[in-house]
Amino acid sequence: MENGWVWTDDHQRTSVPGLFAAGDVTERMLLAQVAARQGAVAAENALGGDARMDYRAVPACLYTRPEVAWVGLSAREAAARGYAVVVGRASMGGNPRALAAGEEEGWVEVVADGRYGEILGAHLVGPHAGELVSQVAGMMQAEGTILEWEKVIHPHPTLSEAIGEAVAMAAHRMRAGAGR
Repeated sequence: MENGWVWTDDHQRTSVPGLFAAGDVTERMLLAQVAARQGAVAAENALGGDARMDYRAVPACLYTRPEVAWVGLSAREAAARGYAVVVGRASMGGNPRALAAGEEEGWVEVVADGRYGEILGAHLVGPHAGELVSQVAGMMQAEGTILEWEKVIHPHPTLSEAIGEAVAMAAHRMRAGAGR
């Protein structure tokens, strides 16, 4: 323990052989969804598995009005880490489903690497942002690129179309060399 926190590696092992830890005691991203995944990783490894905790694609949400959600890196954080950043952005003000619901306040921003198209993060403000951010987290976990993701067909009219628009903009900027 250090300052009341239990150290764990990416297998959720502690410094005590055979002892695993998960949740807020580990001081790693104090979110319920992180604790649940850490617990699954710890349980699998306690039974002889080789699961690893991956913190790159952890979604976080604020249930305000409008909702706010994010996953991964911001454009500024990505640039500081040496990525050639491209950003795609779409407004909820142009989204048919948001307009129909009277909830057109907000936007979607997708951050990607301009060299290889790796999805580095996203930030969403608007209706059901806490639900939509899982799409980005899933693509990041699957190591999808914006060039692959822009081929995804989103049903119409849905809020997810805004993500598709932001991805398409980032892919266009990548092809135009904006991230180089």
